[in-house]
This record gives sequence, C-alpha cells and structure tokens, in this order.
Amino acid sequence: MKVALCTPSLSRVSGANSFQLHLAAQLRAFGHEVSLWTLAQTRESKVLAIKRTGERVPDGTRMEIGKDILSWPELHERVDVVHITNAGQVYLGFEELLDKNLGPTVLTVHDPYEMLVNQREGRFIRLIDTVDRVHFIGANYFAHFRECNYIPPEEFDRKAMWARQPYVAMTPVSSMPNHAITCTSNWRWNKGIVPIVKAAEILAETDEELDLQFWTTDRMDDVYEQVRKRTGWKNCSVHGEGHDPSEFLYAAYSARILLDMVFFDEYDTGRTEYPILEAWNFGVTPIINEKFAGKAPTDYTPGHDVYVTEPTAEGIALAVRYARGRPLLERDMLLRLSEHNTAASGAIIAGVYEELVSA
Repeated sequence: MKVALCTPSLSRVSGANSFQLHLAAQLRAFGHEVSLWTLAQTRESKVLAIKRTGERVPDGTRMEIGKDILSWPELHERVDVVHITNAGQVYLGFEELLDKNLGPTVLTVHDPYEMLVNQREGRFIRLIDTVDRVHFIGANYFAHFRECNYIPPEEFDRKAMWARQPYVAMTPVSSMPNHAITCTSNWRWNKGIVPIVKAAEILAETDEELDLQFWTTDRMDDVYEQVRKRTGWKNCSVHGEGHDPSEFLYAAYSARILLDMVFFDEYDTGRTEYPILEAWNFGVTPIINEKFAGKAPTDYTPGHDVYVTEPTAEGIALAVRYARGRPLLERDMLLRLSEHNTAASGAIIAGVYEELVSA
C-alpha cells in the first residue's frame, strides 16, 4: 500500500512527530510505501501537503509544486490511505480535510485535550463524521469523551480503534561521553528548566559536581545561559536536537539517568511517553514528573520501571540522589518495554488500512 502520514505541525520535535517516524519505520518493515507530509494552508484556505524527507535538506534545495508540494485532493489521488497523525493541530479553516469523497482517511487522537480543543470549535464532531477511523493511544478512549463532555453516536465503535505508540527499538551508536544525567524536555517557555537548575544547586551543596547534559529544541542560548550561571554546573553541556529526532535519541541515552519534568499544564502531556520508552530501550533509569505519571496512557510502577517525583527543586534533588544510589534494573525495564507491546502497533494500524482499502 501507499500510505501518506501527515502532521499539521511544523515543529521538528514532538510526541506526534516521534509517533509519525516510528510508525513509518514499522509500516516500511511490512513492505508498505510510506511518505511523510506536513500540512499547510494557503491564504485562500486551500490545504497543501509539503513532503518531509526525514533528512537534512541541502541549502538551496527548492521544493517542486506537483512533486514535493501537493494539494490535499492530489495527495489522496497518489496514495491508498491518508493518516493525519495529530488531531490537536487541525486548526479551523482546514475545511478541505472534511471532504468525504477524497479517499480512506485515519485520524490519530493522542490525548483528551486534542478532542477538547476540536470539540470547542465543533471541529471534532465534523472530523469524526468524515474520517473512516479514529485512532486512540490506549484502549480506554471513552475517557477522552468524558474529558470533553462528548457523547459519541452509537455507531462510533465501528470507527474507533486503539493501539499504543509504535516504537522501533534502537541500538546505541553515540560516541558522546557518558554523562551522569540527561535532562530532556521541550523547553518551551522554559517552564521545565527552573526546578531542575535549582535542584542541581541543592545537590552541589553536598554531592560532587554532577556531570549533566541538556537537550533542548528551542531557545537554546537562553537555556545555556541559565545553566552556566548556576553553581555546580561547570560540567554541564547543552545540545539542540537535529532535523531528525533520531539524531537526538542515539546521543541522549549515553547517560545513567533520564530526568524529564515535562508537563506544561493540565492538558498538555508533552512528549514524555517516548523518552520513557527510549530510556527502557537503553537501560537508563527514568525520573518523571508525578503530574505526567497520573495522566500517561501507560500505567507506570514507581520503583520498578520509573521513579516519580513532584516537580519541585527539593523533590527532584531527592529523586536524583535516590536513583543514583538505586538505579533500576535493566532487565526489568526491558521486560516493561516488551509488555508495552509497541512492536504490535504498526501491525494493528496497517490492518486497519487494509480493511479500508479492501472495503
């Protein structure tokens, strides 16, 4: 089959983009022809699909209309199935996405907030009425409905499907030094960095200076300045993620502890789910925000596959001290990764594609 995976977000790094890349890898392993696209909108409210190579684009490279840039109907004509991988970014005005006659279409909803945002504007009702399948991360998709006070029609069960985040296990290829701690998060608005920086100062008062690396996606210079001015952070390095998130994945897990305090607000869960899978993959002890642990699609077991802390400087410092003294067992984390069954997600989703194409 020819499959087009589309994300309406231009962000280089996000949970939805990680989802898209891992799903593409799994589908290609099954022999499907997969292309990646970002959706954009013209001044005339026409939807364009812009091809994403997943690789660095050489300077001076020009995208060709009709080849790399297609109208929404043209994209449907060239593939068997279109999968919009991030419902939360389908903004008002993308009316062409609601054309029922273009071809088989799947929509992924990652968390209840995506439904809530679309529901407020009446978009989600129109989307689920139009697309052929609605894919939820996790089996209990009715929890999404409760969040946004949406009552699905009786026939919705035939549209709903679920599968966890697809994940392709990787082999470490990094030549980077082995740091004590990797701090990773989407540092948007710098909400995540402040308690971590303060926690490092607390640790520096009694412990040896920590060897840390920060990974950030934007406002990198600002983050670097905040970190370097603090006591006890002379061995800290700051890195930015590349065009392809895999450039980050191989390097970030050369540490012994992954510290991720992402959780912007009550709706946004960030991209913590993938870093946890990656930490398990590489045998790195993950420490996560307790606010995220309460909302995550996966039920984590503190002390067995993750450590959980409140997102305060004192809580983080205590959790780091504990994790350094009692790192989680690699065999337990690998078992948890296996139980998560991410390897089956691509097969489940591909099976739905086949049903739609053969219908």
